[in-house]
Amino acid sequence: MNVNLCLYCVVFKIPWRAKFCMKEILQEDYRYFVVLSVVCYTQIRQSTIGIIAYFTLNSTLVMTFPYLLTQLHPATVHFPIALLSLASSAGLLYLYWQARPALVVLTWWPMFLGWLGATVAILTGLLAQSGLPPTAPYRTVLNWHISTGLALFVVYGVLLYQRWVYNSVRVRKARTRRGIDSRELLEDARAKGWLSLLLLIGLVLIVASGWNGGKLVYEWGVNVAP
Repeated sequence: MNVNLCLYCVVFKIPWRAKFCMKEILQEDYRYFVVLSVVCYTQIRQSTIGIIAYFTLNSTLVMTFPYLLTQLHPATVHFPIALLSLASSAGLLYLYWQARPALVVLTWWPMFLGWLGATVAILTGLLAQSGLPPTAPYRTVLNWHISTGLALFVVYGVLLYQRWVYNSVRVRKARTRRGIDSRELLEDARAKGWLSLLLLIGLVLIVASGWNGGKLVYEWGVNVAP
Protein backbone atom coordinates (compact mmCIF):
# COMPACT_ATOMS: atom_id res chain seq x y z
CA MET A 1 0.00 0.00 0.00
CA ASN A 2 2.78 2.45 0.86
CA VAL A 3 4.61 1.65 -2.40
CA ASN A 4 1.46 2.26 -4.45
CA LEU A 5 0.78 5.55 -2.72
CA CYS A 6 4.37 6.69 -3.16
CA LEU A 7 4.05 6.12 -6.91
CA TYR A 8 0.90 8.20 -6.97
CA CYS A 9 2.70 10.92 -5.02
CA VAL A 10 5.33 11.11 -7.77
CA VAL A 11 2.87 11.01 -10.68
CA PHE A 12 0.51 13.62 -9.27
CA LYS A 13 3.32 15.71 -7.74
CA ILE A 14 1.86 15.35 -4.25
CA PRO A 15 4.18 16.22 -1.33
CA TRP A 16 5.95 13.20 0.17
CA ARG A 17 4.21 13.67 3.52
CA ALA A 18 0.85 13.05 1.78
CA LYS A 19 1.21 9.32 2.14
CA PHE A 20 1.17 9.73 5.93
CA CYS A 21 -1.69 12.20 6.21
CA MET A 22 -5.15 11.95 4.61
CA LYS A 23 -5.71 15.63 5.24
CA GLU A 24 -2.84 16.51 2.90
CA ILE A 25 -4.27 14.29 0.17
CA LEU A 26 -7.58 16.12 0.36
CA GLN A 27 -6.11 19.64 0.26
CA GLU A 28 -7.23 20.03 -3.37
CA ASP A 29 -10.40 18.59 -4.86
CA TYR A 30 -8.73 16.68 -7.70
CA ARG A 31 -6.72 14.60 -5.27
CA TYR A 32 -9.65 12.40 -4.31
CA PHE A 33 -8.84 10.47 -7.50
CA VAL A 34 -5.58 9.40 -5.86
CA VAL A 35 -7.33 7.96 -2.82
CA LEU A 36 -10.03 6.19 -4.82
CA SER A 37 -7.52 4.82 -7.35
CA VAL A 38 -5.27 3.39 -4.65
CA VAL A 39 -8.20 1.72 -2.88
CA CYS A 40 -9.60 0.22 -6.08
CA TYR A 41 -6.19 -0.94 -7.34
CA THR A 42 -5.34 -2.59 -4.02
CA GLN A 43 -8.64 -4.44 -3.88
CA ILE A 44 -8.44 -5.54 -7.52
CA ARG A 45 -4.91 -6.85 -6.98
CA GLN A 46 -5.92 -8.72 -3.82
CA SER A 47 -8.95 -10.29 -5.51
CA THR A 48 -6.96 -11.26 -8.62
CA ILE A 49 -4.26 -12.92 -6.53
CA GLY A 50 -6.95 -14.82 -4.63
CA ILE A 51 -8.60 -16.07 -7.82
CA ILE A 52 -5.30 -17.16 -9.38
CA ALA A 53 -4.20 -18.94 -6.19
CA TYR A 54 -7.52 -20.74 -5.88
CA PHE A 55 -7.57 -21.95 -9.48
CA THR A 56 -3.92 -23.02 -9.22
CA LEU A 57 -4.67 -25.16 -6.16
CA ASN A 58 -7.77 -26.63 -7.81
CA SER A 59 -6.47 -27.03 -11.36
CA THR A 60 -7.63 -30.64 -11.50
CA LEU A 61 -11.28 -29.66 -11.03
CA VAL A 62 -13.62 -29.27 -13.95
CA MET A 63 -14.47 -25.54 -13.86
CA THR A 64 -18.01 -25.28 -15.13
CA PHE A 65 -19.78 -21.92 -15.10
CA PRO A 66 -22.21 -22.79 -12.24
CA TYR A 67 -19.27 -24.07 -10.21
CA LEU A 68 -17.35 -20.86 -10.78
CA LEU A 69 -20.31 -18.80 -9.57
CA THR A 70 -20.36 -20.65 -6.25
CA GLN A 71 -16.63 -20.03 -5.74
CA LEU A 72 -16.46 -16.31 -6.57
CA HIS A 73 -17.77 -14.98 -3.26
CA PRO A 74 -14.35 -14.62 -1.54
CA ALA A 75 -13.04 -12.63 -4.51
CA THR A 76 -15.98 -10.20 -4.58
CA VAL A 77 -16.27 -9.17 -0.93
CA HIS A 78 -13.18 -6.92 -0.94
CA PHE A 79 -14.76 -4.30 -3.19
CA PRO A 80 -17.86 -3.47 -1.10
CA ILE A 81 -15.86 -3.63 2.14
CA ALA A 82 -13.31 -1.08 0.90
CA LEU A 83 -15.66 1.19 -1.04
CA LEU A 84 -18.49 1.33 1.50
CA SER A 85 -16.06 1.88 4.38
CA LEU A 86 -14.50 4.73 2.41
CA ALA A 87 -17.95 6.19 1.69
CA SER A 88 -19.07 6.16 5.32
CA SER A 89 -15.76 7.59 6.54
CA ALA A 90 -15.81 10.39 3.95
CA GLY A 91 -19.42 11.24 4.77
CA LEU A 92 -18.72 11.47 8.48
CA LEU A 93 -15.61 13.58 7.83
CA TYR A 94 -17.73 15.95 5.75
CA LEU A 95 -20.37 16.22 8.47
CA TYR A 96 -18.02 16.64 11.43
CA TRP A 97 -14.64 17.78 10.06
CA GLN A 98 -14.62 19.95 6.93
CA ALA A 99 -17.24 20.42 4.22
CA ARG A 100 -14.95 19.80 1.26
CA PRO A 101 -16.29 19.01 -2.24
CA ALA A 102 -13.79 16.14 -2.47
CA LEU A 103 -15.46 14.44 0.48
CA VAL A 104 -18.86 14.67 -1.24
CA VAL A 105 -17.47 12.75 -4.20
CA LEU A 106 -15.69 10.29 -1.90
CA THR A 107 -19.01 9.66 -0.17
CA TRP A 108 -21.44 9.06 -3.00
CA TRP A 109 -19.40 7.52 -5.83
CA PRO A 110 -17.69 4.84 -3.70
CA MET A 111 -21.06 4.21 -2.03
CA PHE A 112 -22.73 3.59 -5.38
CA LEU A 113 -19.91 1.37 -6.63
CA GLY A 114 -19.72 -0.43 -3.29
CA TRP A 115 -23.46 -1.01 -3.30
CA LEU A 116 -23.20 -2.58 -6.76
CA GLY A 117 -20.30 -4.67 -5.49
CA ALA A 118 -22.36 -5.71 -2.47
CA THR A 119 -25.08 -6.92 -4.84
CA VAL A 120 -22.59 -9.21 -6.57
CA ALA A 121 -21.11 -10.36 -3.25
CA ILE A 122 -24.55 -11.20 -1.86
CA LEU A 123 -25.60 -13.14 -4.94
CA THR A 124 -22.38 -15.15 -5.07
CA GLY A 125 -22.55 -15.68 -1.30
CA LEU A 126 -26.09 -17.05 -1.47
CA LEU A 127 -25.00 -19.41 -4.24
CA ALA A 128 -21.95 -20.49 -2.25
CA GLN A 129 -24.02 -21.39 0.82
CA SER A 130 -26.78 -23.15 -1.10
CA GLY A 131 -24.99 -26.48 -0.89
CA LEU A 132 -24.10 -26.30 2.80
CA PRO A 133 -25.85 -28.62 5.26
CA PRO A 134 -28.72 -26.89 7.10
CA THR A 135 -27.78 -28.45 10.44
CA ALA A 136 -24.08 -27.56 10.32
CA PRO A 137 -22.61 -26.33 13.64
CA TYR A 138 -21.58 -23.04 12.00
CA ARG A 139 -25.11 -22.29 10.77
CA THR A 140 -25.66 -19.56 13.40
CA VAL A 141 -22.51 -17.72 12.33
CA LEU A 142 -23.52 -18.15 8.69
CA ASN A 143 -26.98 -16.74 9.35
CA TRP A 144 -25.47 -13.70 11.08
CA HIS A 145 -23.10 -13.24 8.15
CA ILE A 146 -25.97 -13.33 5.67
CA SER A 147 -28.23 -11.10 7.80
CA THR A 148 -25.63 -8.38 8.32
CA GLY A 149 -24.73 -8.49 4.63
CA LEU A 150 -28.35 -8.01 3.60
CA ALA A 151 -28.79 -5.29 6.24
CA LEU A 152 -25.84 -3.23 4.98
CA PHE A 153 -27.17 -3.63 1.44
CA VAL A 154 -30.45 -2.09 2.62
CA VAL A 155 -28.79 0.69 4.66
CA TYR A 156 -26.62 1.93 1.82
CA GLY A 157 -29.47 1.46 -0.61
CA VAL A 158 -31.61 3.77 1.53
CA LEU A 159 -28.82 6.37 1.62
CA LEU A 160 -28.44 6.28 -2.16
CA TYR A 161 -32.19 6.47 -2.67
CA GLN A 162 -32.55 9.43 -0.32
CA ARG A 163 -29.78 11.28 -2.13
CA TRP A 164 -31.41 10.54 -5.50
CA VAL A 165 -34.75 11.85 -4.22
CA TYR A 166 -33.07 14.92 -2.72
CA ASN A 167 -31.56 15.80 -6.10
CA SER A 168 -34.74 15.15 -8.09
CA VAL A 169 -36.32 18.09 -9.91
CA ARG A 170 -39.54 17.95 -7.90
CA VAL A 171 -37.79 18.04 -4.53
CA ARG A 172 -35.40 20.79 -5.66
CA LYS A 173 -38.36 22.94 -6.73
CA ALA A 174 -40.07 22.29 -3.40
CA ARG A 175 -36.94 23.41 -1.52
CA THR A 176 -36.74 26.54 -3.64
CA ARG A 177 -40.35 27.44 -2.82
CA ARG A 178 -39.56 27.06 0.88
CA GLY A 179 -36.46 29.22 0.54
CA ILE A 180 -33.98 26.39 1.22
CA ASP A 181 -30.78 26.88 -0.78
CA SER A 182 -29.12 23.53 -0.02
CA ARG A 183 -28.09 21.58 -3.14
CA GLU A 184 -26.42 18.64 -1.47
CA LEU A 185 -27.94 16.21 1.03
CA LEU A 186 -24.82 16.29 3.20
CA GLU A 187 -25.20 20.07 3.50
CA ASP A 188 -28.77 19.88 4.79
CA ALA A 189 -28.66 20.44 8.54
CA ARG A 190 -32.02 18.71 8.96
CA ALA A 191 -30.58 15.47 7.56
CA LYS A 192 -27.36 15.46 9.59
CA GLY A 193 -28.73 13.29 12.39
CA TRP A 194 -30.17 10.42 10.37
CA LEU A 195 -27.32 10.56 7.85
CA SER A 196 -24.77 10.18 10.64
CA LEU A 197 -26.74 7.30 12.14
CA LEU A 198 -27.02 5.38 8.86
CA LEU A 199 -23.36 5.94 7.98
CA LEU A 200 -22.30 4.63 11.40
CA ILE A 201 -24.69 1.67 11.20
CA GLY A 202 -23.25 0.87 7.80
CA LEU A 203 -19.72 0.78 9.20
CA VAL A 204 -20.80 -1.48 12.08
CA LEU A 205 -22.55 -3.86 9.67
CA ILE A 206 -19.47 -4.01 7.43
CA VAL A 207 -17.32 -5.00 10.42
CA ALA A 208 -19.89 -7.52 11.68
CA SER A 209 -20.39 -9.15 8.29
CA GLY A 210 -16.65 -9.32 7.61
CA TRP A 211 -15.95 -10.66 11.09
CA ASN A 212 -18.47 -13.50 10.74
CA GLY A 213 -17.27 -14.23 7.21
CA GLY A 214 -13.73 -14.54 8.52
CA LYS A 215 -14.88 -16.91 11.27
CA LEU A 216 -16.58 -19.13 8.69
CA VAL A 217 -13.37 -19.44 6.70
CA TYR A 218 -10.64 -19.42 9.34
CA GLU A 219 -12.39 -21.18 12.22
CA TRP A 220 -14.79 -23.51 10.43
CA GLY A 221 -13.09 -23.87 7.03
CA VAL A 222 -16.37 -23.45 5.17
CA ASN A 223 -15.97 -24.03 1.41
CA VAL A 224 -12.22 -24.33 1.86
CA ALA A 225 -10.60 -27.12 -0.15
CA PRO A 226 -8.85 -29.70 2.06
